[in-house]
Amino acid sequence: MSIAVRSVPRTVILAILLIITAVRCSNDVAEDTPVQIDVPSSSTPPEDTHHPSADAEFLDKWLEESRNTEKMLSFRCLLIGLLMCHGGLGSLEVFSANRENILRQDAGTCKGAIKFSFKCVKNGDTYDPDPSTTCVCQGFLSACCTSRNPTTTRSTGNPTSINLAKKIANENAIRNYMRLYLLVLNVVLPSTSTRTVTTTKTPTTTPTPYPTGSDPLDPLTADEITSTSQIIENYSAASRAEPTRRFIYNWITLKEPPKDVLLPFFLSNKDPPADVYPRKSFSVLIERSSGNVFEAVVNLKTKKVESLVQVHNVQPSLSPEDLLRAEVITRSDATVQKRCASLGFPDMDLVYADPWSMGYVGDRPEYQGKRLVQLYVYGKHSIDDNHYAHPFDFLPIVDLIQGVVIGIEELPTHDDFDAGNKVGNVVPHAEANYDYKLRGGAKFLRQDDKPIKVESPQGASYVVKGNQIQWQKWKMRVSFNGREGMVIHTVSYNDNATVRPVLYRASLAEMFIPYGDPRPPYHRKAVFDLGEYGIGFNADRQVLNQDVVGAVVFIDGVLNNSTGDPVSYPRIITIREEDAGILWKHVDFRTGKGVVTRSHRLVLSFIATVGNYEYIFMWQFYQDGTIQLQIQLTGIISSNMLAQGATPAGYGSLVASQIDGQYHQHFFAVRLDTEIDGNPNSVYTSDAVSVSDPTGSPGNPYGQGFTTKKTELKTAATARTKIDPLSGRVWVVNNPTMAHPYTGQAKGWKLVPPNTPPLMMKENSPLRPKASFLDYDVWVLPYAEDQLFPGGFYLNNSGLTEWVGRNPDASVENRDIVLFHMFGLTHIPRVEDWPVMPVEHTGFSFKPYNFFLENPAIDVPPPSSRYKKSEL
Repeated sequence: MSIAVRSVPRTVILAILLIITAVRCSNDVAEDTPVQIDVPSSSTPPEDTHHPSADAEFLDKWLEESRNTEKMLSFRCLLIGLLMCHGGLGSLEVFSANRENILRQDAGTCKGAIKFSFKCVKNGDTYDPDPSTTCVCQGFLSACCTSRNPTTTRSTGNPTSINLAKKIANENAIRNYMRLYLLVLNVVLPSTSTRTVTTTKTPTTTPTPYPTGSDPLDPLTADEITSTSQIIENYSAASRAEPTRRFIYNWITLKEPPKDVLLPFFLSNKDPPADVYPRKSFSVLIERSSGNVFEAVVNLKTKKVESLVQVHNVQPSLSPEDLLRAEVITRSDATVQKRCASLGFPDMDLVYADPWSMGYVGDRPEYQGKRLVQLYVYGKHSIDDNHYAHPFDFLPIVDLIQGVVIGIEELPTHDDFDAGNKVGNVVPHAEANYDYKLRGGAKFLRQDDKPIKVESPQGASYVVKGNQIQWQKWKMRVSFNGREGMVIHTVSYNDNATVRPVLYRASLAEMFIPYGDPRPPYHRKAVFDLGEYGIGFNADRQVLNQDVVGAVVFIDGVLNNSTGDPVSYPRIITIREEDAGILWKHVDFRTGKGVVTRSHRLVLSFIATVGNYEYIFMWQFYQDGTIQLQIQLTGIISSNMLAQGATPAGYGSLVASQIDGQYHQHFFAVRLDTEIDGNPNSVYTSDAVSVSDPTGSPGNPYGQGFTTKKTELKTAATARTKIDPLSGRVWVVNNPTMAHPYTGQAKGWKLVPPNTPPLMMKENSPLRPKASFLDYDVWVLPYAEDQLFPGGFYLNNSGLTEWVGRNPDASVENRDIVLFHMFGLTHIPRVEDWPVMPVEHTGFSFKPYNFFLENPAIDVPPPSSRYKKSEL
């Protein structure tokens, strides 16, 4: 069953849902009958062009306008009741912190009107009774029940099935459950993906159809995600008597067709037919009853499970629901509440806990083999306060399978390793808000910052057809998944009517952020943001004229939640072009005549928020053939409490009174599946070196000579190499079968790395094996299916080190190869990084190297030929 919400005005949808909620929930037991509430007709908002993001803007505006309107209180209460009954309105993006805070503030006022009822278990398109209750479910939209079991408690095994045994009268409890429902429960209304084109000529967004599934590399559609979970559950239902779902769906993604099926089409510049390979999905599953991990492959054409295999001794990544549930468990724990009260924060509505993966448990046998999260706890002075300014001095550990806090560890706050010293442990009081509205409003802002207008008066130069993008001489495809985020496919360059392949697949493959404070338990601050969280699952919606400017195409994504249902991720990828400064210029100094051309670039970007940090990923394509991955880092540094008068002990920076900004590093791993002028490829390093002959010798009479040193990389073992900033080392990927007519050498592209400090962790550190892919900056391996992640799929000390170790002599010459490049930056926080950090930059370039016959951008028109004289 599905409901078409895109063509129906939002007000109608809200009214229908509110009526259904009132009717369904009124069937509950008499003592819990909800108050009859009417929606005032004057509250109807104006219609506008409908798009998923418009829902968010609409809801934000409506909530703000009705904030102090007594007339609207009844509607707001019913909206909260609707969210409580149905677990969230997926089509109205209620997952924003601002919207959450507004509704949470109202929860106490509404507690007399909100009545709680059981949440039933969604099974495919129907609802089944939760086996721990005596409920009888009423229908598709309403999961309310007609009777109650007074002994029922909240089930920890299924975060989307919350059973409230009795009427909750405590205001704080209501707010805690509101937070859980707003942020954790699965989406009730399915939504479809759309592609939206917005230009400066047309300020309002207009959705256009976004075809998915028409190309073998297109990401899974919402229907395909739903089919996957239904097929898996039906497959395993024969051996089970329970009506509930067997699995928690950690990740559902497209199982890409084998490369040898699609590569011939790419090399011949042809689009493969949609049915060249059956559509298949790959899923990582956690069995609810046991916590066992399974992998499943589903053939979506035959609707059959092709494989369902248990994987032993691994932990899948932490889903957004895992992380949010861990915070709820922490805030509900009695011991945690006492600790917070002792620090001056008795109101748990003003306490927040940031969930982190465990990093390392080899030193704690009691933690091993469990699905754990550690949480750094903070307080707020008000609902909008920046909680990172008020860190606490203890660290709860949550077992996600048991659903309880299993331990609380003390954090060192003095200049030594003694975590038990609590003298002077007072929560930092000074506020450090980054929102100008909390710092005096508009008068706080500088008044001499004038807007800069970015526009494309003749329209955009690129064309987007489904997931395929063509911009001037570049052509490529884009996709999106929960772990890697944005992936670039089949990149080619049109060289004077000859389409020449460059990359088959380019993706972010891993991120590792180790912290440098050696005092336990800070040693466990070592997170893999991609492998342990999924950078795609943490993608942000981008906003025109804020995150991006100019003529922009927005692409939505669809991922899964823990029940295997689709979740819409609106506006997660943007496509735009930018002015990039001067492309080339020359002036004849004799005549004063010259030519200058400005550079344009195509930018494909997505943004992710992982806890306190924001990451902005931009794949940039230039007119001269250069490809760059530019990564920007911003957000808020991880803050820790210092006792009064204490220092960071040499492992961090004092960025504010009692605030320790710990030293840390950010590493990124990128996988490049190259097809330079086709297949096969080889790689060599090129270093600039001084001529070896001494000064005064016949070969170097004046001593100023230098040359290049070329080192062929022949095997997987010898192709593990490091950067050398002193020699300007680059890696040249070339096609040995395609010689350049001028140089006589193989045509190629060169990888130009940034200057990246090495991993500071000792080589014999017990934490190092998990990040052993950082032992080298560039790895070259023969292509193999499913070798996508340098740390291994489950980060269990496998990946590149294991693959090369199995066959160190594997040839990487003149064959299908893959490069993994590691780079990043070391962050020594400064006061200027507080309370919010200006962007830091890192990235690399991939440039043509004796590939073309001349500068490929020689034909880019100068500015004088683009505009009328009146515009110059």
